[in-house]
Amino acid sequence: MGTRHSCVDDTVSVPIGIINGQGISAISLNLQAPPNTSLQFLGIDSLDINLSTAQYSVNAVNLFAFAWFDLNPVNFNGNLLYLKFKVLTPIVDSFRWDVNNSE
Repeated sequence: MGTRHSCVDDTVSVPIGIINGQGISAISLNLQAPPNTSLQFLGIDSLDINLSTAQYSVNAVNLFAFAWFDLNPVNFNGNLLYLKFKVLTPIVDSFRWDVNNSE
């Protein structure tokens, strides 16, 4: 996902993408923002048009859950969406995939 440098009150965009994803008919992702930090989730930006029926949520500890399916497989290559956050306090940490609950 790369590294982002920012200041308090900045808005940061975290890209989520797939490279050479062929014949995909379902996506389930769980991404944990740095725990105990002051990031305010602002929403999703630039959602791939094929994912318009996707469902997502963010809980109080910034666990982002994303789910999508389609009966017709789709090919993806590039960014699927951007997660937007506002930085509320200084932070040095990273996002973590919840690999046990992502497919």
